[in-house]
Amino acid sequence: MDSDQVLESIMAREKLGSTGIGHGVAIPHCRIPELTETRLALARHVEGVDFDAIDGLPVHIVIMLLVPDDEDRKHLQTLAALARSLQDKLFRQSIMGAGNAEELSDLFKSIVELKMPFSAS
Repeated sequence: MDSDQVLESIMAREKLGSTGIGHGVAIPHCRIPELTETRLALARHVEGVDFDAIDGLPVHIVIMLLVPDDEDRKHLQTLAALARSLQDKLFRQSIMGAGNAEELSDLFKSIVELKMPFSAS
């Protein structure tokens, strides 16, 4: 998977409209042709960043979702499950308070099937 291609695909998606869903959360997402399984990466930012979110507030939690090109249904299901879970204030607080990648991975295992090490910053 080419990181330049991923960035280009994510930016193209953002041009369609911000993926800042409110409550300090953004879920940039796209399909990647040569990807064989869903990938998730998480970034946390204590002060928050401008993401042109729907509620106009800074984003503190960014979850990048990459899915195989031929997995339309899984893409929508995963995106919906993430969005639903991230509406929960306690879940968002747990993400921000997690001390390491293992704790973060445990939080997300009930939402999405993680077949790879969790990437978090």
